[in-house]
Amino acid sequence: MRIRKGSFRGVFVAIVIIALSIAAVDVVNATNRSNNNNARISVFLDGPWWLDQDFIRQEIPIVNYVRDKEAADVHIMMSRHGAGRAGTNYAISFIGRRSFIGVDQEFIYWAPSSNSGDDTRRGYTNKIKIGLVKYIATTPLVDRIRVDYDYDREAVIRDEEAEPVVDPWNSWVFELYGGGNYRREERQKSYSSRFGFFADRVTTEWKIRMRPYFNFSERTYYTEEDTIVSSSHRHGHQSYVIKSINDHWSVGVFNSSR
Repeated sequence: MRIRKGSFRGVFVAIVIIALSIAAVDVVNATNRSNNNNARISVFLDGPWWLDQDFIRQEIPIVNYVRDKEAADVHIMMSRHGAGRAGTNYAISFIGRRSFIGVDQEFIYWAPSSNSGDDTRRGYTNKIKIGLVKYIATTPLVDRIRVDYDYDREAVIRDEEAEPVVDPWNSWVFELYGGGNYRREERQKSYSSRFGFFADRVTTEWKIRMRPYFNFSERTYYTEEDTIVSSSHRHGHQSYVIKSINDHWSVGVFNSSR
């Protein structure tokens, strides 16, 4: 069987065109993936041991998580304050960095004592999702965000008819802590103690904290000739009062002394 040269050239050109088309598609897809990655904001999670960071990363994959706050676009700080048997308040602060300097927010998540561990982590993770929307909305990834509102008409009617809730504590949360240890051996003994308290108030207009703390330690050594006593203390006070001016600006006074 004879193959015409013209037919062979046509087949060869078609194969080359198809190969180039596939390569072009791969380049476009890779470029899109790269653009999506570049559009993602970088987030630094700053939380204590109880913060389930793995769960947050799993539930919010639309951002990049970094280990250095200097490389972050948004610095998220979390703290919690117990309210006795009623539950726990979780304070979530969003601090804008780099291109988001000055774009700060704060959210409060209330976890009643009836919450399971999973309920609580889903609750504060949802607050983090809401807080990140403000930053992601400035990127091309805003098109991938969907807003879902859990609307219960009967609950809304009940809320409208219900009387306003009166907070006898006026949004104040108090926490008292303390501890110490004592150790004795044949030729030495040591004692240390620490105690203090938090007084926090967070509203839409004010953020107030007062935290005095007291730390004391003493170590005694016994020798054949003398008794040596070494003691130290570290007492101090941290406080701030911040007043919200508008949605973007606040003014405050800070104090820290030892």
